Amino acid sequence: MRKAKIIVTTLLIIIGAMILIGPNETYGLTRDLKATLVRPYSDDDGNGTSGDDYYEVQRAALQKIFKIYQQYPTTVETLTYPDAIYCLRASIGFGSNAHVESNLVTYTVLGDMRTDATAIRSDYSTKAGASLSVQNYNSILWVLDQIYLPRHKATDETINSAKSIAERAEMKAKLLTAAGISPGTTSLTDDDIEVIQQMAIWYFSNYDQNGQSNSLSLPLATNLSAVLRINGNPISSGARLTQIQQLYMYLVDEGTVNNTGAVQVPPTLSFASTNPKIREKTVPPGVQYYVVGPFEINKTGGNDYGFNSEIGYKTLTGIPQTTVIDNVTNTIYISDANGTKVAGNKQIKDMVGQGQFYMALRTSGIYNNLKELKISIDYSYWETSKLEYMSASVGEQPVVLVEKNKEEKNISLLGDPIEGNFFIEIEKTRPGGTLITDGAATFSIQKVSPTPAGSNIGGGTGTSRKIQNSDYSNRRSKYIYICNK
Repeated sequence: MRKAKIIVTTLLIIIGAMILIGPNETYGLTRDLKATLVRPYSDDDGNGTSGDDYYEVQRAALQKIFKIYQQYPTTVETLTYPDAIYCLRASIGFGSNAHVESNLVTYTVLGDMRTDATAIRSDYSTKAGASLSVQNYNSILWVLDQIYLPRHKATDETINSAKSIAERAEMKAKLLTAAGISPGTTSLTDDDIEVIQQMAIWYFSNYDQNGQSNSLSLPLATNLSAVLRINGNPISSGARLTQIQQLYMYLVDEGTVNNTGAVQVPPTLSFASTNPKIREKTVPPGVQYYVVGPFEINKTGGNDYGFNSEIGYKTLTGIPQTTVIDNVTNTIYISDANGTKVAGNKQIKDMVGQGQFYMALRTSGIYNNLKELKISIDYSYWETSKLEYMSASVGEQPVVLVEKNKEEKNISLLGDPIEGNFFIEIEKTRPGGTLITDGAATFSIQKVSPTPAGSNIGGGTGTSRKIQNSDYSNRRSKYIYICNK
């Protein structure tokens, strides 16, 4: 009986842990972490060798900036430094201040910083020996959402895959552009950026020490680029010096503003159900156009996303082809329902969230006998998939592991000719508006080319037919022309 009670108790504990952890989380997982003073990614001093440079900050005393990394089962994987792990409290120990790089410290995952803030702030206060205000905590969350990961692993890809490299370049460009730095001409190295990001985190995490003589929460009057050292040497003047400060202040200034903890909702684009159709219209000063629409692109969530559109079409040949908006010759452009060009030489991206619009295509030339037009949109955005908070014993600095994913989506909508069954009601009135309900109401319907097959007018067929009230026994004033295609 006692054995059964032990088994039941154990099962309840396991089930309770599963509920606490959740099916897709790793709370309670341990990671073996180490620290290195040498930065692994770039040639930061220009000597032609990567991975042999270290960074310090000159305060009252030189403050070293270590990189935290995970110890993997194989040395090869460990030394790729595949993880973005950031310290959440400057100037407290990592195993031992005297022997930081030789220590291996086992950390335990407590939760995700976005969803477990209360528990994490409590643990932080205990382990770091300092409280972290809600505002500064939220500012750190915002900084972590913006940062660049020098060793980003693309989904289902290895660290050196072409996709991973391309995505890292895109992520880096996104951050630098937001800070007002040209990605194509930047002087910043990957190690520079990672150190700047760490310093921005410490600005908020150590804000209770802001401005103190050895604090790494620098007062705003102190220029980071002026106190940063590489291999003990100041950074020479020039673009790199300016860009270090520019990126640092972007993260600090915007992090300060974005301290409410508002959830960053990812963008979602969608086409409204507008049933676009192809219609032929005469557009002043008398040019024939196919006007296709209406289209309407709606958006919810954030505004930070990549956008690429494609216009596909088919004519009588049935061969799929693609085209682009031509605001110079106006053979194809964005218009209103009448084919009038929308002002401003708009592209499809400009129409997101702007209500209904149409595409106008000149009937002569390559679009003659247009049978189908399709707008396809690829859009993408970056999403922080993990902000994994880890802590060890009291006096060890808490850390966070950051992972990001690039989400890629596609939407499309087809415009095609008006086809099917059509019911046209015709009413005839006297000049004063009174409906004519006697035999004097005479209608003439003339079919024009192309002649719809199987047209039926008043029960008969032919190219022309007079319809009178006498054709119908109930002598109604409404008549219906039915066209079956």
